[in-house]
Amino acid sequence: MPNLADHDGPILHVDLVKAKNLVKSDMIGKSDPYAVLKYDNQQDKTKVINNTQNPEWDHSSDFAMDPETASGYDAPKIL
Repeated sequence: MPNLADHDGPILHVDLVKAKNLVKSDMIGKSDPYAVLKYDNQQDKTKVINNTQNPEWDHSSDFAMDPETASGYDAPKIL
């Protein structure tokens, strides 16, 4: 996650709470999901939640936005 201490422009705040009914990807047992949040050239990653298809991360991320493009930014995409 970026260091925002020196950033005086707009900040995009994202709360990732949980996911439901994820596809089972492990051959044995359940999945060990995590999420990667990306904005521009910045990224942050949640912790891994073991053995579940319904992870609850309760994760917050802040991303520095360019003040010149902040008013017309594209909404984050959920993949």
